[in-house]
Amino acid sequence: MWRGEMWRGLLAWWQSDRAIQQAAVVRAAARSVMRTMLSPQRLRVLTARQFNQDICRRGAVTRSDGRFVDVHGLLDTPLARLQAMFESGELVTIGNQCLDVSPAAGGCTLPGLEDVRIEDLRDFLGELLHGSGDPDRLVQEAAAGHAPVSAACASMILCLCSPQPRGIWTPDRLAGLRRLALLTGFDEGLAGVHESYARYNEVLCRLRLASQGVLGDALDVDLLLGMLCAQRDPRPWKIAIGLSVPQAEAEVVARRCLDEGFAAIAPADADDPNLARLQAMAPGDCVVMHLRGRIGAIGRVTRPYYEAEHESGDAVARQWWRRIGVCWLAGDRDYGAHLSGAQQRFSVIDLDWPTWWAIAGMYRQIPAYDRLFRPSRGAWVLRCDARRRGTLARHERPLPLRDQWTLRISGELPEPGDLVLLWCDGDRPGICARGRVISEPRGRPRGGRSSAHIDLLYEDILPEPLSPHLLGRDVRLASWMMPAGESAAALSPEQTMAMAEALATRSEQQFLLIADGRQGPGPHPQTVYRFGHRSAGEPAALTAAVSTGTVRCLVYHGSPEHSFIGFGTVTGLTAHEGAPNAEESMELGLELCRFPRRAGDPPSGARAAEGPARALGRRAGRVRTVLPVSTCDFYRVVGAGMGAVRSGDDALGLEEVAEQCGAPIAAIDEIERLLRERGQMIFYGPPGTGKTWVALRIAHYLTGGDEDRCEIVQFHPSYSYEDFIEGIRPQVVETREGHSDVTYPVVPGAFVSFCERARAAPESTFVFVIDEINRAHISNVFGELMLALEYRDREVELAHSGVEGNGAGTGGGFSVPRNVLVLATMNTADRSTALVDFALRRRFVFYPFFPDEPRFAGAMLRSWLDTNAPQMAWVAELLTLVNEFVEPELGRHLLIGHTYFMQPSLTEDTVRDVWRFQLRPLLEEYFAGMPERLDELDLDDLIVRAKARLAERGRAQSGEACEGGDAGSAEP
Repeated sequence: MWRGEMWRGLLAWWQSDRAIQQAAVVRAAARSVMRTMLSPQRLRVLTARQFNQDICRRGAVTRSDGRFVDVHGLLDTPLARLQAMFESGELVTIGNQCLDVSPAAGGCTLPGLEDVRIEDLRDFLGELLHGSGDPDRLVQEAAAGHAPVSAACASMILCLCSPQPRGIWTPDRLAGLRRLALLTGFDEGLAGVHESYARYNEVLCRLRLASQGVLGDALDVDLLLGMLCAQRDPRPWKIAIGLSVPQAEAEVVARRCLDEGFAAIAPADADDPNLARLQAMAPGDCVVMHLRGRIGAIGRVTRPYYEAEHESGDAVARQWWRRIGVCWLAGDRDYGAHLSGAQQRFSVIDLDWPTWWAIAGMYRQIPAYDRLFRPSRGAWVLRCDARRRGTLARHERPLPLRDQWTLRISGELPEPGDLVLLWCDGDRPGICARGRVISEPRGRPRGGRSSAHIDLLYEDILPEPLSPHLLGRDVRLASWMMPAGESAAALSPEQTMAMAEALATRSEQQFLLIADGRQGPGPHPQTVYRFGHRSAGEPAALTAAVSTGTVRCLVYHGSPEHSFIGFGTVTGLTAHEGAPNAEESMELGLELCRFPRRAGDPPSGARAAEGPARALGRRAGRVRTVLPVSTCDFYRVVGAGMGAVRSGDDALGLEEVAEQCGAPIAAIDEIERLLRERGQMIFYGPPGTGKTWVALRIAHYLTGGDEDRCEIVQFHPSYSYEDFIEGIRPQVVETREGHSDVTYPVVPGAFVSFCERARAAPESTFVFVIDEINRAHISNVFGELMLALEYRDREVELAHSGVEGNGAGTGGGFSVPRNVLVLATMNTADRSTALVDFALRRRFVFYPFFPDEPRFAGAMLRSWLDTNAPQMAWVAELLTLVNEFVEPELGRHLLIGHTYFMQPSLTEDTVRDVWRFQLRPLLEEYFAGMPERLDELDLDDLIVRAKARLAERGRAQSGEACEGGDAGSAEP
């Protein structure tokens, strides 16, 4: 729960700072004075002027003769002597020491108090300090404005005068408490501290207990919180160890720093700027330890500048005694180009955050990285449009759900494991969903501004948005608004904590379970694994983490699978003391989300419908090893295990693509599998079967809705090699003499340019769509692509660029990247040009789109009619009758497609118009020279026969259902 090194460093700071100790003595002396002034006897004669001077006046220290004393001048006074001076009356405290420990002019700090009746004020103070009422309730009433003093003043009086230790409840103290929580990781215990005075004091009591006696009472806690509130936001630094000493000595110093938790420099001059920068470091700052040629560690400052005892120490202590306390993550790393030459030459320098995070990213695989550095990063808010918000709200698939986003921001980008909140605009603005980043950002180098793509995992979709009004109740979010025109915005750590509290998000830790077991035939929502304290790794850490927050586990099955099978959230931990095997004494319940393993498996995030009891009895395995993992690594594995991106602006998965295409999901999944395996595919069939529509929807799905990764061209008889691959194009250029000249450069065509974009982002899928591929002379257009498509890793020389280079590869070579998928359509009714030759046919997978195919294209019209025009279901039978007439005469490649009838508001009149102006002219062209054959196709007759066939089909299905019911109830 507490980050030990950071907590110990803060307490060392508290114990060693003489200014803090002096302030504690001053406040201790003020307590007896305040109790005397507000005793029952004094309250009976208290006047408004006395209350203003003694309670509402900012605190100060005077001598017995009334002269003010500069408290900073008392720092050289021994603490025992200082305490004796207060006890003897040589020094006197006046005013409220909780407001300020410095001389100041008197005056009422509570506006309007002069209008309060002194009798009401006496009654309130008497009830607050000496009455039988609940002090917490009275402070709450003061906060609500139902008392003559404010809640802050009431809590100050309680802190000074109450025999029970209480804290001072002010916005400054709350800010200091939140800063302490960020530094120590104590975030799950702050819920309600800004709403309840009782809850605030409860948290302060836990702080005092955790300090092991260093924080003696509520005044000590108040001083610590006041110091932390005054601290600035964290800053990044670099400290070089031993630049001017031999390497062996530098290694010894670095090892001492890592072992004892500090960083030190040895300047010869007290005015050295490196020393000034070291003294400027504050708790929470991030530090890089720079050694010669490498990075030795990264850490966070736990204690500001101090000077260690060095006169009686060894050689290292005598020279390296100017220090800061640091909690380190050790590990040699090559800093590469992250530090410039100037940055390497100085002992202490301040860094920019992009540089620091680039260096820190090399340590992300260490589990302690998240606990140490995540609080110094904030969350991200992404703007969600109404369309995507509506899609999420209607989505019925269980969470977690994968999605992809395109961001246009400058500076730092989200990283795996970062918290992401979706902000929706419109009539009900607010936070509508919460998730995590599960991929590295793709699409641009860090520090630039252009499109970048990240994958998200939605963990919670709110039924109602968390409105700005509700967020504004927290002072940390009162002034926050989503920036206008920005697609993403970063939150500060304090704002992130406030958002987490508003969403009731608990702290999260991640573990890896290496277990025995098999995946089984399908996903189970509830799974049990057993382990014991004798299991390898850190089982005790898992047991402790379950009681402090949310715990998520990656599950890796060893023999015989040797693979990650999924991840889950811990739902319970049960101890079995009488277990016969000590290695299985703990039973861990997981709500498991299984990774997809093969085509046809349920989609990622799916849950089985069977009950928990049945699953628990069958899915129990033994955990051999328990290991903590970093948040970054956890979500990177989750992202890899969830498979290809299943999301776009309006399609979140295979189900949505199948629904929009009106096709079975198994067919869409089969198309994706074949296309990824082979790399190129052709949809072939007669016109009107939806080939282009389906191709565009699948391309949109595979690219996650990113238009930059999808391109479409249409072939025609004039389309050439120069248009598609590359060609020599004349260009007019102006010479220095002012004349015009003509050059003939080699210009890349559409496909070569597309491949270059794909080569720059190898982790993303790019889809090139060719419509009507057989309308061009394919052998001429494709040229060397015939070889490059089949052998993706082999470079071929292009006809025009030759060895001069065309930018597609080295030495003029060109190859098709493996992340480029080619998806084409071919109209089998168009015989104006030759079909695909056999050499190219072998390179493609051909997927049929024929209206008489019941598994795919034939089912599309029926599915569309069921959804959009159920009263027109007979249209599918009408099309079947027409195609049954056409196929024996003309062949399968000239069948009539179903998309002619997929029109909005389909009625019988619409069918007649389609027949008269589209299908009848097409059939007349098909049967040119045989007009008598068309006399058999009368539309009125076809409609009557189609409706009769539909009715007969319905009766047959009803009879089969009745027969099945009778058979099921018959006696054996």
